[in-house]
Amino acid sequence: MRKIVFILTLLFLHLLPKPVFAAAVCVCYFGEKDDCTPVTVKDSALEGECEATCKKTYGDDFTAHEYADTAFSGASVEVSCTIAHATAVTTKTKESKVAIVTPKLSVQIPGLTFSPVKKISGNLHINFLADYLNSTYKYLINISVFIAIALVMFAGIRYVLAAGSGDIKKAQTQIKNAVVGVVLLLSTYLILFIVNPELVRLKSVVITEVERIEGVGNNEVTDETDEATTYPDVSVTPGSLPKFKQCDAKWKKHAYKGPDGKTVSCGPNKHNKEIHEDNVCESGCGPTSVAAVLVYNGINVTPPAVADVAAKVGAHLSCSSGTSLGILCKEIPKSWPGQGCKSISPKNTSLISKILGQKKPIVFSCHGCTGKLADGSDKSYKGHYMVLTGISGDFFEVYDVGRMNGIVKIPKSEFENGKIPSAYLIEKK
Repeated sequence: MRKIVFILTLLFLHLLPKPVFAAAVCVCYFGEKDDCTPVTVKDSALEGECEATCKKTYGDDFTAHEYADTAFSGASVEVSCTIAHATAVTTKTKESKVAIVTPKLSVQIPGLTFSPVKKISGNLHINFLADYLNSTYKYLINISVFIAIALVMFAGIRYVLAAGSGDIKKAQTQIKNAVVGVVLLLSTYLILFIVNPELVRLKSVVITEVERIEGVGNNEVTDETDEATTYPDVSVTPGSLPKFKQCDAKWKKHAYKGPDGKTVSCGPNKHNKEIHEDNVCESGCGPTSVAAVLVYNGINVTPPAVADVAAKVGAHLSCSSGTSLGILCKEIPKSWPGQGCKSISPKNTSLISKILGQKKPIVFSCHGCTGKLADGSDKSYKGHYMVLTGISGDFFEVYDVGRMNGIVKIPKSEFENGKIPSAYLIEKK
């Protein structure tokens, strides 16, 4: 009997639920600490390797790192990596926030605390299911072990009181069954791990956040002289940004077609006093800016072709609403193989400066921002996409696709003060 109790105790201590190990998680913070990204490291990597990888990847922009080597702590590290615009889009007149609702259980599980939902590279990482399964597993294991110990104690009492009767064998059988049951229960992790290690790796549920489409019409962009201008043909010269203008006569009346193939009708406005089809001249600053950068990268494409793709994938839905580059960005690698597109934090001016220093243009959206014209005077836009091309002191150099004589530079402070809600890097993979 003593041997049985001793063996049961050893099994209980040895087979307590082990943490579910997953690939090591390493998160790098760079520039302003509201910007971060996960990086890949080996499953067996140590924290020092995580830090070294971050420093190698981001150089002088590296500020901090976080590391974890288990699924439980790794999920927490992953979701702590947040971007400045994770839950809010700030404009000059309006701020909207994404509300995340934490589950409320009808039956509470002791020790269960749901991890916060955070945004990583445009995706929402939700760990609610992993938290629930982890806590439920540990709770049921504890109950099962308690029941098994109670059965062993009860059987032990029966064994002592049996005094040589036939109940001794029944008590021994009961103890044996309780021990075997606990061993099998605590072996489920090992069994699942042997079958497929991925079965015991609790990962966050990743949901792509759909960018909110704000009213980014560019009604202030065009004027009579721009609409009457015909620009020379643009040659595709890698490394040189073409002088595309959205009101070029070659495509200014190119109509947007929705996902259903039908054109979008617009009512009278300052550009056209009649009911007409929505076109590139009125609301094509986004496709024109993207087309210019694609040509810079060596792709032979024009603004109407990009506008057609934007309309097809639902990135342009209403008259004079502009284009959601958050949606179009995901389509760029599919429509133009070899090209990549990713969102970057507009407030991280150090990262933007680094990218521009590498001769890579950046498409950005201006909402109530003010820039400088060539003569030094100010020009403001309610909603307009343009292209950053370089750095000039406290200013970023700009190519304005809207006007013949448009903005040529914009203060970095406009980015830092929230006047620039989005920025996108389109580059060769």
